[in-house]
Parts: sequence; C-alpha cells; structure tokens
Amino acid sequence: MTYMLLIIVAIILAIFLGEKFDVNAGIIGVVFAYFIGSFMIGLSPDEIFTLWPVELFMMIFGVSFFFNFANENGTLEIIGHHLIYAFKDHLFWLPFGFFFASALISGLGGSIWGAVPIVGFLALNIAKENNLDTRIIAIAVIEGALAGGLCPFGPLGAIVHGLIASTGFADMSSVISWQLFTVSTIYPILLLLFLMFKDRKNEAYKQVELVEPEALNKKQKQTFILMTIFILTMLVFPIVNNFTSGGIPFIASISDSLNLGLVGIVFGVIAYMFELADGQKVLNRTPWSVIWMTCGISLLIGVGVQVGITESLAALISYVPWPIIPVTIALLCGCMSIFSSTIGVIAPLFFTTLPALYATTGWSPTIMAVCIIIGGFAATVTPFSDGGSLLLASSGYYGADQKNLYNTLLFKVTPFTVGSAALTALTLSIIHSI
Repeated sequence: MTYMLLIIVAIILAIFLGEKFDVNAGIIGVVFAYFIGSFMIGLSPDEIFTLWPVELFMMIFGVSFFFNFANENGTLEIIGHHLIYAFKDHLFWLPFGFFFASALISGLGGSIWGAVPIVGFLALNIAKENNLDTRIIAIAVIEGALAGGLCPFGPLGAIVHGLIASTGFADMSSVISWQLFTVSTIYPILLLLFLMFKDRKNEAYKQVELVEPEALNKKQKQTFILMTIFILTMLVFPIVNNFTSGGIPFIASISDSLNLGLVGIVFGVIAYMFELADGQKVLNRTPWSVIWMTCGISLLIGVGVQVGITESLAALISYVPWPIIPVTIALLCGCMSIFSSTIGVIAPLFFTTLPALYATTGWSPTIMAVCIIIGGFAATVTPFSDGGSLLLASSGYYGADQKNLYNTLLFKVTPFTVGSAALTALTLSIIHSI
C-alpha cells in the first residue's frame, strides 16, 4: 500500500511539475522511475531499462509515421469534408456528419489532436452562423475523434492495444480493443440521438449551406489507396486465420507476424519512397510529446508493478460494493481525466490492474477496460482536458463567444457526458450480471 501511494503521488507530482515548468510529464515520470526504482526499491538501471514499453513505443511511432503522410498532404481533411458534405440533403443528421468525419480523420491517423481542430473549426462556425446547439456540436466532434481514434489500427487504439498486451491478458488484447472501439462508438451515437431528437424542432438546420469540397489530387488518391491496403492487411489475414482456425499455414504465418507498429513503419517507408508528402515534415509531426507522456508514465507504473502496486490498487477497489465497481471505476477515471490524460496517465495506471481486479472482484477484464476508457473519455470534453482545450483553441471564437463555449463545455457538456458514461457502465454491468 505504501508503494502504491508513492507511485500515485509521483504521477500527480509529474503532472503538476510538468504543467508548472512546461516539461512533458512523461519525462519527469522517467526521473521518478529512476529514483524510486534504483534508490528505494533496489532495481538496477538495466532492470529499469527492461521496463520501458518498447512495443507501445513502436506502435505509437509506426502508426503516426504512416498516417501522418495523409495528414500532411491534406488527404484526411478532404475526406472529412466529403463526409460532411454527404449530409447536404439530410441536414437534420448533420451532427452525425461531424461525428463520422471526426472519427474517420482520427482513426486514419489524425487522432484527437488532428480531428478536433480540422472538424471543430468547420462545425463550430457552421453552428455560429446558423444558431445551432454547440452542446451537440461539441459532443459530435470530440466524442467522434475519441471513438475513431480507438479503432485498433488508429493512434489511440494502438496505444490501448499495446497497454493491454503488456498485462496478463495479452492473448485477449485484440478482442478487448475491438470491444472498446465498439462500445466507445455506440454510446456517443446514442447520446447524440437523444440530444438531436430533443432539438428536432430547431429550424436552423434548414438554413445551413455546405460548400462542396475539393476532389482528391493524384498524391492524395495514392495515399488513400495505400491506407486502404494497410487497413485490409491488418484486418483480412487475422480474420481469415480465425475463420479457418489456423488451418492454412501460409495465412497463419502472416497473421502471427503482423504487428501494427512495424507494419505502419513499412507502409510509412513506402509512402516516403513514393514522395506522397514531404518526408521531413511528416517526421516532424511525430507525436513525441504523446510518446514521452505515455511511455514515461508507463515506465513509472512499471517500476511500481515490481513491488505490487497493481494488487494494492485492486484490493482497494475491491472494498467497493461488488455491483457498483464498474460505475465507481468509470466515475473515478472521469474525475481524474478532468486534469490528466486518459491515454497518457489513466489507462497505463488502471490497465495494469486488470489481472488483479479480475482476480479480486471477478469482473470481466473487458467490462473493466471499457469503464476505464469511457469514464476517462467522458471528461475529455472539459476545457482543461485534451478535447475541450483543442476545441476552444480551434474554434476561432473570441470574447463572449469563446466564454460561452467555455461555459457550455464545463457546465453543460461535461456533466452530461460523465453521467452518461456512468449510466453506460451501470448498464453494461447489469447486462454482464444477468
């Protein structure tokens, strides 16, 4: 229990010092991992090096390296605009245009950091010009980006897959990743449907005019084809292998050899050689801050795992009445996400507890993983977290408009999404218990 508190305090300090001195919290996490690991626990530097999450690092880098070609040459932005424009004759459903455009851009490598600024600017200015409900627009853009990013071959999905693979449920990592993606897509869609039908008498949608987007140029078409081949490669071989129960040795061999990060690097090199975008600019887009945040905090937690902090945290959670453990985890992750990163901090901390939680509570690791993610993502809409701050920064709003958007995110959207995440966790737990 002492070491659990020590690691949690170290994580909080890393976040606080990172904010105060404008230093990546993951790098500070490495410092704490070294001091705690070597001088308090007795690990050698070589033992600490072995705790560095290599697979997680390669997954984040590989996926971002390849898909950043589509980000740099404008393919993702044009695809997103085309998807929104497809709703020109069905304007009541326009929020779903924003949702799916944001999800697609995020899932194809733009992640929340690319999707929210691209779609958010367009969506919020359409909302401002036509007096649309910004609460609906904010949820569509941010939750769409989060859901799309969780696609198992997307940027956030790659991180989640890597984190789960590092636990005792490595053999279930693909299944859990797909189930996380499914739930994280369905539940915000239900939220949007609820809000849209409450707002169905709003005549403003009838006045919206959408500008026809540009067509893909030659480089962008080539990029789109290469992305399609990448996605099919990552999907077809595992599906065929599962369907044939490994009965085709050639397919089984390829399926077993596929690694999201390494395949991403292979396709990135192909895109580099075909000059689909400026290679140096693509490399400059590498999300080093995300890599350091996620891997640095994972290293710190890895040091704690050596002395049993995951078992201590799981034992603490086990004191919560059994039926409400999933809801408690969702709300706890939601509260923590207001001031910290779900993917960079919360997921590395709680995913490592999945085996211990399963052993002490009996709750399905999939249910626990879903509650961790949807709880954390629910509060990402706050102005202090990734999604909300990105939306505010990219809105183009100033003065009273920006203040109104800030208040909407904090006092209207956040309580609604956090409450909905808790309700979703409760629903899933009831279904699981039947």
